[in-house]
Amino acid sequence: MRLIVSIFLVAFGFAFPAYGQQAPTAVPVGTVYAEKKAITPSLEFVGRVEAINRVQIKARVSGFLEGVSFTEGGVVKDGAQLYRIERGLFEAAVEQAQGALGWAKSAKVLTEIQLKRVEDLLKTNSGTVVARDQALAADQQASGSILEAEANLRTSQINLGYTDITSPISGKVGRTSITKGNVVTPNTGTLTTIVSQDPMYVTFPVSQCDFLRAQVIKRKLPLTKHA
Repeated sequence: MRLIVSIFLVAFGFAFPAYGQQAPTAVPVGTVYAEKKAITPSLEFVGRVEAINRVQIKARVSGFLEGVSFTEGGVVKDGAQLYRIERGLFEAAVEQAQGALGWAKSAKVLTEIQLKRVEDLLKTNSGTVVARDQALAADQQASGSILEAEANLRTSQINLGYTDITSPISGKVGRTSITKGNVVTPNTGTLTTIVSQDPMYVTFPVSQCDFLRAQVIKRKLPLTKHA
């Protein structure tokens, strides 16, 4: 009978603990009390930091590039020199415009004298109206020549100023696309780029589904009064 019971226990997988083996101890676990409190719904997005100001530096006049005055990747201040273009031809253009202005002013002095002389002769009946009109037209032409010469002088001075390419903003300057000794023109393209550092924009795309979800969450939130 004992043999039959032993065979039955072995067949059905029953086993008795070995002699002297201790029972497993209880494993401690942490517990917390459930608490009901308000939460703030939130959504997560991947943003991108972008500069508020971004300026592409280009040449305004044509000439040989004499120097690059910045370090690539460095920070430059507003008004700092970036490039220097050969100035000789532009300085000569300024002097030529100054000479033309002086000649125009001298011509104006002569036409004024001639007009005064013709008007005096006309008052004494020694001159003619035709001569007076011709002198008046010449004087007015001289005035126009002075205005034209002054405009040419300002233009040549502005072009001379363009030989010093300066930074219009403060920020980090990028890599230069052209080096010393090359010819630059207004058609050369972007010489370098400057981006502002402070403050900055943080932009992130929001899908229409997420936007609508945020609107629904906003409508479900309870209204609170602030003192």
